[in-house]
Amino acid sequence: MQSLYEELFLGPLGQESADDRKARVAAARDVLAHLRESAEDDQISAADAAYAEALSRAVRLRPRSRRQALRGAA
Repeated sequence: MQSLYEELFLGPLGQESADDRKARVAAARDVLAHLRESAEDDQISAADAAYAEALSRAVRLRPRSRRQALRGAA
């Protein structure tokens, strides 16, 4: 199960429409801006901002299908 931060900054595990992605990315930018502002006075917000920034630079790896896994094992 992915966390709310992972879903917000990496996107859902499944498909995402272009409109949904655009809305999610805009929300992620707003959340990150708020965390950065709060980080000036709050260490927990600073840690959350660092985590959010790291997630925003990450690339979600798609799990291999069972078929791909079996081909790779042969």
